[in-house]
Amino acid sequence: EALIKINTKLEENIKLKTKALEATQEQLIESEKLAALGSLVAGVAHEVNTPLGVAITAASHLTDELKIIRAGIEKQTATQQDVFDFFDLATDATVLLGDNLNRAKRLIENFKQTAADQTHTDREEIELGNYYQRVISTLKPLLKSKAVSVTLKCESPVTCLTYPGSHAQVLTNLISNSIHHGFKTDENNKIDIEITTKDNRISVNYSDNGVGIPADISKKVFEPFYTTDRASGNTGLGLSVVHNIIAKIFKGTLSLKNSENGFQLNYQF
Repeated sequence: EALIKINTKLEENIKLKTKALEATQEQLIESEKLAALGSLVAGVAHEVNTPLGVAITAASHLTDELKIIRAGIEKQTATQQDVFDFFDLATDATVLLGDNLNRAKRLIENFKQTAADQTHTDREEIELGNYYQRVISTLKPLLKSKAVSVTLKCESPVTCLTYPGSHAQVLTNLISNSIHHGFKTDENNKIDIEITTKDNRISVNYSDNGVGIPADISKKVFEPFYTTDRASGNTGLGLSVVHNIIAKIFKGTLSLKNSENGFQLNYQF
């Protein structure tokens, strides 16, 4: 009877610790998602500064020139050519203003949609190629940090009922993984993404030309908290989140090709 009580107590303690561990893991995974979103925020803020800076400079220059031409007209010292020159300058400045403000607007709209998607859990019908392209556009600051070019190929419009935010999370984590672990230089870095369909299933091939994954650790990369670069602050949850999303949310399959000449991953759903 005493042994039964001890066993019961041990089982209860194990269950409690297991639940606590699962809860901690879920919290860390959510933190990883927020960290990826934080990277997007910082990157987009940096990217938006460029067109806004150009727009501010153009507006300031236009204001200064407007004061000069107005003073000349009031003093009757401005010639007809001065007025025409001002009109030309004003036209160029307003075009520059419009182009750069529209560029900033598109960046912010893409980011807002991607950020909203990552916190939205409902299924929606999307065209996958266009959606992936939009997510990639929000990651441009991250890609610039390692001079990475991304090629996206989609055989034809691929429309599906799926979870957009989960796709954004998968793509963000894969690209982040390539940048932080795959590319060791800032030259000739490439990522290729190809979307195809066959037998009512969608297949996504993701590859980069980085250092790849050695065969001895390829089986561990999807394990939670496994990382070869913890010293740099990596948690080892990036690819684990990718695996969980594809397997549990998409109900799909995922395979990794062992290669030391680049990272190659395929997922189907």
